[in-house]
Order: sequence, then C-alpha cells, then structure tokens
Amino acid sequence: MATRLLVGLGIVLMVYAVVLCRRLIRAVTDRKLRPPWYVLLFLICFFLAGYTSFLFFMFTSAMDLGMTGPLIGSILFLGAVFVVLVLAVGYVLVTSVNRHVLELDDKNRALTNMTVELGERKEELEKAKKEQEEKNKEMEAVLEDFYTLRIGVGRDVEAGKFEEENKRIKERLDKLKQAV
Repeated sequence: MATRLLVGLGIVLMVYAVVLCRRLIRAVTDRKLRPPWYVLLFLICFFLAGYTSFLFFMFTSAMDLGMTGPLIGSILFLGAVFVVLVLAVGYVLVTSVNRHVLELDDKNRALTNMTVELGERKEELEKAKKEQEEKNKEMEAVLEDFYTLRIGVGRDVEAGKFEEENKRIKERLDKLKQAV
C-alpha cells in the first residue's frame, strides 16, 4: 500500500513537473536555448508514462514486490521530487536572469542617452573653445596694436609733436569758426 501511495504521489509530482517545465520553456526568451528544455519535457513525460504504467501493473496484477516495493516506491517518489526541485530552481533562475536582462537593457539605454548627451555637450564645449581661441587671437592683435601705438605716442610726446599737432588743429578750428 505504501508503495502505491509513493508512486501515486510521484505521478502527481511528475504532472506538476510537466506544468513547471512548460512554464519554464515559456520563460526562456531566447528560442535557441529552448531545445534542451523540450528534451527535458520529453523525458519527464516518458518517466510519467513509466510511473503510470508501473502503478497500473501494481493494481492490475498480483505483482509481489516484497521488501523491494517500498524501496522502489521511495526511489520513484524522490526522483519526482528531484525533477520538480530542479525545474523550480531552473524557473527561478531563468526568470531572475530575464529580469536582470531587462534591468540591464534599461541601464544600457540610459547610458546610451547619457553618452549622446555628453557628446553634444562636448561639441558645444569645443565650439566655445574655438570661439574663445578666436577672441584671444583678436585680443592679442588689439593689444599688439595698442602696444605699437603706445610706443609711437611715447616717441611723439618726447619729440613734442603733440603740441604742434594741437596748434594745427586749433588753427583749423578757428578758421572754421570764422567761416561760419
């Protein structure tokens, strides 16, 4: 009786294993990774048929297993427990990997967006740098002109040319006043 109960529970677990395996196959998003799981599903169904046949023969024939009956029942039951545990762990792993892949995709998109944004900012900075360099060159030219003018003005002051120039300008202004 215990053997029949253990084999019956093993059948229930193997049916649950079929359900788990189908759920796991659906959870595997990469179709290239599905064939091994289909092989596992086939083997589970094959063992389920063996469990069912064994239980059928136990009920229909006068099969006397003697002392080995509970051992065989235990082996079949624990084999079903093993299959269910492996599938449960596999399902958890696959769904966890899928979730992490989605998270990584989101982070990768964010990093791509940030890279594009940084590229745009870099272009803006390079443009501003070029503009600044042009302004610096312009400023250097103005300073060079101012320095040259300063040197010339210094010579003119020493030579007294400003006083002569001022007199000429004053004479022109006086002529213009008289003409008016």
